[in-house]
Amino acid sequence: MRRICCGVFGRVGIVLCLIMLPVWVMQHAVGNAAEFLKVNREKDLDGCSNSPNQAVRQDHWSLPSPGLVKVNFDGAFVQNLNVGGVAAVARADDGSFLFARACGGLKARSAIVMEGLALRTGVLLAKERGIRRVIFEGDAKGLIEVLNGKSAGCEDIQLLVLDILQLCRSFFDVFSFVFVGRSCNAVAHELAKKGCSLGNCSTWLVIPPLWLWDLVCNEKLSCI
Repeated sequence: MRRICCGVFGRVGIVLCLIMLPVWVMQHAVGNAAEFLKVNREKDLDGCSNSPNQAVRQDHWSLPSPGLVKVNFDGAFVQNLNVGGVAAVARADDGSFLFARACGGLKARSAIVMEGLALRTGVLLAKERGIRRVIFEGDAKGLIEVLNGKSAGCEDIQLLVLDILQLCRSFFDVFSFVFVGRSCNAVAHELAKKGCSLGNCSTWLVIPPLWLWDLVCNEKLSCI
């Protein structure tokens, strides 16, 4: 890889190679490890389609079923100010990071509404990237229950849920909403906290932000 880069770009290529080669090597190694784990797993680790209103009984993030993309979402809410941040992160069925978005400076009346805004962010992002088969996963139990048919007591969340469902039905071929515990939603949680400090939205494609790199890799390698 270093010879190819340097031959094409000259001295600039040398600098770029020295910067990008460690990142490429790390991605390649993590990808190989995840592929090995995926081939050797004996059952589908997603475990969510049979009981969408229940938390998956696991203590770490799990791979989506083959052919699906998993979008984890989370919202961070500052109650006394009614503001916060939201985040969504998408990964493929081999655990590879696809894309993510974090937004800050959002206003909401409650934490569940902020969670709904986080999910809507994930829905719109998946739609932008052309994903057609997707699982939306988060640790907002009340929101997930409403999305899966339980009546909502808050008009704000009802309208938001209707909007999310309409968006999903108009675009995705397959979609579902799954509740998991916080330990299974760590990357989205960290992104949401980061979102609180942002004045707008930031989007990452293919490679996560460096400050989130270790957590993304750890979640990918935990899928055993």
